[in-house]
Amino acid sequence: MSILALRLFDVQDEIAQAITERLKVTLSGGVKRSTENPGAYELYLKGRHYWHQRTPATVHLAIQCFEDATKLDPRYALAYAALADCYAILRAYGWMSADDARPPARAAVKQAMTVTSSLWEVNFSYGFFGSEQEFVRSGILRGFLDFLKNDVFGVRDGHTLRFQQ
Repeated sequence: MSILALRLFDVQDEIAQAITERLKVTLSGGVKRSTENPGAYELYLKGRHYWHQRTPATVHLAIQCFEDATKLDPRYALAYAALADCYAILRAYGWMSADDARPPARAAVKQAMTVTSSLWEVNFSYGFFGSEQEFVRSGILRGFLDFLKNDVFGVRDGHTLRFQQ
C-alpha cells in the first residue's frame, strides 16, 4: 500500500475523531425524559407493544394502556400522541368509522400539543388528525393515507384502508 493511501486512512480517522468529539458536546447536553413516572412509562411501552400487534383487540388494549399512562402523568405527551395513533389504526384498517375515531383522536392530539409541540410523534399525530380537513380540501389526504397504509402502519395483504372524505 502506498504512503498516500495510508495517509488517506489517517485523514479519515482524524475526520471521524473530530466529528465524534463534536457530537459528544451536542449529545452530552442531556436528553429530556418524556415522563418522570416509571409506571406511566411502563404503560406506554406496553401500549406500544399492543399497538404493533395490529388486531382490534390489541389496539383496544393499547388504548387502555395509554389512557392509564396519562392518568398517572397528565403531561405525558407521547402517551397522548400514541392514543391518537391507536384511533388512526382503528380508522385506517376499517375497524372504526372516521366519525367515531375523530373525536377521541383529536382530543388526544390537542392535549399532546398543549403539553409540547416539539416532539415528532406529537406532530405526526397532529398532522393526521389535527389537519385532516385541510388535507381533504387540498386532496393530500389520499396520498397521506396511502403512505400510512404502505409505509407507516404496515398494512399487509388482506387489509384494506378505508376512510371517509
